[in-house]
Amino acid sequence: MHATESKLTASAALLLYDYLITLQREITTVWSRNCRPATILFLLNRYLSIIYGLLLTVADQSGGQTSCAVITRLFQVVSQLLTVMFALFSALRVYAIWNRSNCLFTVILALNLLPVGVNIYVHAKETLKFEALPFANTCVSRSQLNPMLLDGIIRGSRVAVIFGDALVLTFTWWKTLSIRREASSAHIRVTLTFLLIRDGTIFFFSLLALNLVQAILVENMEVPGYMMAPVNV
Repeated sequence: MHATESKLTASAALLLYDYLITLQREITTVWSRNCRPATILFLLNRYLSIIYGLLLTVADQSGGQTSCAVITRLFQVVSQLLTVMFALFSALRVYAIWNRSNCLFTVILALNLLPVGVNIYVHAKETLKFEALPFANTCVSRSQLNPMLLDGIIRGSRVAVIFGDALVLTFTWWKTLSIRREASSAHIRVTLTFLLIRDGTIFFFSLLALNLVQAILVENMEVPGYMMAPVNV
C-alpha cells in the first residue's frame, strides 16, 4: 500500500515538474495566440492531466464517506474528460491527414468515445463506501451489475479502442508512405524514421501496443475487465 502511494506521489511530482519546466514555452507559444479550437483542446488536455495526477494521489486519502464519494466521483469525471480529449485528438488527426473525411472522423470518434459511455453506465451502477483499514483509509467501489455482464461490456469497449487505435495507425502509415513516395519522385531525400516520428506513427503504435498488452494480461491473469482502463493520453 505504501509503495503504491509512493509511486502515485512520484508520478504526480513528475507531472508537475514537467508542467513547471514547460510553462514558459506554453506562455510564449500558446497564451500569446488567439483562442482557437486547437488551443482549447491543448489547454484542456494539459490542465485536466494535472488535476488527474493530483486526484490520483489523494483518491485513497479520504477521511470519511462524504469525501470518499466526492473525490472518487471527481476523479471519474476528470478521467472521462481526458478520454474525450484523446478521442477528439485521434479523430481530428485522421480528419486532418485524410482529406477532411467526416466519415472517418465520426468512426474514430465513436470508437474512442465508447468507453466513456460504458464507464458512465458502470459508475452509475456502483456504490462507494469508505473503509478505515489499519494500514490506510480507502474508498471501495462495489458494482451492482452482474460480474459477467460488467466484464463483457468493459472488454467490448476495450476492443473498440484497440480497433480505433489500429485504424488511426493504419491511416497514418498510409499517408506517411504516400508522402515518402511523393518526396522520392521529387528527388527529395527524407528518411522513413523522420516521417514516422513527425507523423505520430510511433506515438499511436505505442498506444496500440499498450492496449493490446493490457488486454492480454487481463485475459491471462484473470483480472476483471473493469480493473484496468484502456490506455490513452
